[in-house]
Amino acid sequence: MPPKDGKPMPASEGEKILHVSLPISKETILIGSDSSETFGHATVIGNNFSISINSDSEEDDDKLYN
Repeated sequence: MPPKDGKPMPASEGEKILHVSLPISKETILIGSDSSETFGHATVIGNNFSISINSDSEEDDDKLYN
């Protein structure tokens, strides 16, 4: 990871994942990253994930969400 605000990444953060994209199927991609307190992204258990749904229409979005 490049330096942020002039601060280089500490060696202790060197084994973490910055970004990963893993295609599961034609329709599904698993995307992930580690969090880093060093750069203001501390892990908060219970609020440390997100889900994104993309489809061709708002109707499909609503159907998938519900």
